[in-house]
Amino acid sequence: MNIAWFNRGIQLGMLIVGTTIGAGFASGKEIWEFFTIYGQSSWIGILIAHALLIVTTMIILELSRLHRTTSYRDLLKLILPPALVKLMDGLIFIYLFMVTIVMIAGSGAIGVTWGYGSWIGVWFMVLAVIFILFFQMNGILSMNLFLIPILIIVMLWIILEALMINEKIIPFSFLSLPYWPSAITYAGLNLIPLFAVLSTMGNSIQQRREIYVAGGVAGVGLTLISLLLNIALSQQASLVVESEIPLLTLLNNPTWLVLVCISSILWFAMYTSAVSNLYGMITRIESWLGWPSVYLGTFILLLMVPFTSWGFGHLVEYAYPIYGVLNLFLLAILLLQALQAFSKKS
Repeated sequence: MNIAWFNRGIQLGMLIVGTTIGAGFASGKEIWEFFTIYGQSSWIGILIAHALLIVTTMIILELSRLHRTTSYRDLLKLILPPALVKLMDGLIFIYLFMVTIVMIAGSGAIGVTWGYGSWIGVWFMVLAVIFILFFQMNGILSMNLFLIPILIIVMLWIILEALMINEKIIPFSFLSLPYWPSAITYAGLNLIPLFAVLSTMGNSIQQRREIYVAGGVAGVGLTLISLLLNIALSQQASLVVESEIPLLTLLNNPTWLVLVCISSILWFAMYTSAVSNLYGMITRIESWLGWPSVYLGTFILLLMVPFTSWGFGHLVEYAYPIYGVLNLFLLAILLLQALQAFSKKS
């Protein structure tokens, strides 16, 4: 029985998870800010957000498969009028550049935490990203297939440990505002990196059912972790509210092993995101410059290194909000594409 299509679907699903789980997700900060603070309705927001995210990623993959796209610009030409393509092309490239800097700076912050200094962390990330570029997309897919299950298992272990230790919900005044705007914003926030890397998969996807497997794997994995993490954060809400790394706050007096595990999953989450973002940039401009992807990736990374001195916190504070509207615009366009295709079939 030929199950090669199923294996390819699993790889795609892990690529989606690896691109989505950045430092914000792995630390618990994103789940707290976008969902947990809304109290009892937070689980509904999580379901809405991940449903939107998975549907749009499957739309991206299907469009990429049908039109054999190899870069995000190819896909932009399919969904936008020519006048907007150049603008969106440039904005997405700048966004990917900024977010990758954030991931590298995050590695520097972990280096500081462990007493090695920020530049050791920065250069360790740069060299690790360059290494995987030697193996092209197959290397990136294999990397995610290996790292993401480990990352998920470690996160689940920490979350379940916290749930067993912390039985009671500590009193906290949750927001009484509607949860759905935050859910939509969350889906949009994660879309551009996914758009950039998944749009390069046009020649790799052979059958539509690979996309269904990818969507199922990513949807179940991301939703399950988010729901469990949300429950654990709710139990310790009054302690979590001031924490930069809520996952660490869940455990009282964490052991050295737990600290190592949390630092490791944060770093690997940054690493998989940085690789996906950089690959999206490389595929966009490699045909234009004609450089091998390893040389081009190395050049881009070296341009990024000086910007990491701005610091992880400041980069997150200013880089992400700037592109909030762009993310939501792209989300709306992709959903409209799906509605138009559905209306034509019916």
